Parts: sequence; structure tokens; C-alpha cells
Amino acid sequence: TVEAASNVDDRFSALSDRYKQWCSSNGYRAHIQKLTKETIGWQTTGQFPCGIWHKGELSTVMMDFLESQFMLRSFPDQPLLELCRQATMAINACVRTMYKADLWLNKSQCL
Repeated sequence: TVEAASNVDDRFSALSDRYKQWCSSNGYRAHIQKLTKETIGWQTTGQFPCGIWHKGELSTVMMDFLESQFMLRSFPDQPLLELCRQATMAINACVRTMYKADLWLNKSQCL
């Protein structure tokens, strides 16, 4: 497991603490104070989660937080988590490119 706690709720509590500390250390506003199964829309362990918040900035901050955490390690023995790590990096690179670009992207920016 990624978090050392023995149950899901305790793991989310540890993740929440890391998120709030990261926000404070990096000058971000923590729009939520607690990450939970409900926050990420994870109804059962048989379903994939889907974030259900309404703040666009929260999505940006959360993705930056995830990227910072994923940069600390890779997950060669956990293929799904490794795909999430790679996807987070790619999504953030794409969003940064779009935010820095003019209104229209040129062909080289799209490749």
C-alpha cells in the first residue's frame, strides 16, 4: 500500500494531512480540509473514483499535489497506480502547455 495506515479511512486521513501540509508549504489554498471516499466519489471498492467537487482551482491544485507525490516514486509492481502516475504527469504537462499558449496552439505545441 502507498499509505502505512491499516484501513481506508486512516489512509485518507494521512493523505489529507499530507495534502494540507503540501498546500501550506507551496502557497496553495486547500479548498477542502479532508479527503475522503465521498470527496473523490469512491462509492465501492469495485468502482473507480470520480472527483465530485465544484471548484476548478481545486482540480488544478489536486493535480499539482498528485504530481508532486508521484514524482517521489514509481510503482513498477502496481501497474494501475503506475498508469495513474504517468497520466497525472501527462495531464499536467498538457494543461500547462494550454495555459501558457496563445489562444490558438500551433502544430508543434499539439504534438
